[in-house]
Amino acid sequence: MELKRDLMQEKADKLDENIFVADEMISKLVDDYTSSLDEELNAIRYEVVDVDEPPITLIEKHFTKLANLIYWVSSDVELVGMWSSIAKARAKEKYNEAYLNASNVEDKKKKPTVAELTAIAEGETLYDTTLETIYSIAFKTIKNKIQYAEMMCNTLSKLYQRRIKESEQIQSRMGRAILNENIGDAY
Repeated sequence: MELKRDLMQEKADKLDENIFVADEMISKLVDDYTSSLDEELNAIRYEVVDVDEPPITLIEKHFTKLANLIYWVSSDVELVGMWSSIAKARAKEKYNEAYLNASNVEDKKKKPTVAELTAIAEGETLYDTTLETIYSIAFKTIKNKIQYAEMMCNTLSKLYQRRIKESEQIQSRMGRAILNENIGDAY
């Protein structure tokens, strides 16, 4: 068997084009639902993570904002999950419809094989199956982003609690020092 370079390149180019279209659709869906989350996580990276000792008020602000964003994005992601489920059901429905239509041949001698019926049904549902895949990938991507945001939220919470504890310890030491100084002045 001899592979033809031009034909292979043509197939590869077509595949690249299809992947680009699907990736563009996935990116748009994900960005529509997570752009505010991405912006906040970037702000956290620059204002908290990359800073040696970020102010406690900044940690508190980002913790509160991130927790709020997680709530809203989590409620929105269910819509994408629903679209994924509907697209999957629609693809199955169209597949079965195409399979049954192709198998309805009156002449038993011309009846297609199972492999032929499968190929026909898969060919007729290519766009529906691809759409289901796009929604499924977008749904998983959004869910992953929510998980990472929840991890950051937990990290901010721990950082905030540690900084509060440190602040309380410093205030306690300062209070004891002032008290000791006042007691020393009294004698």
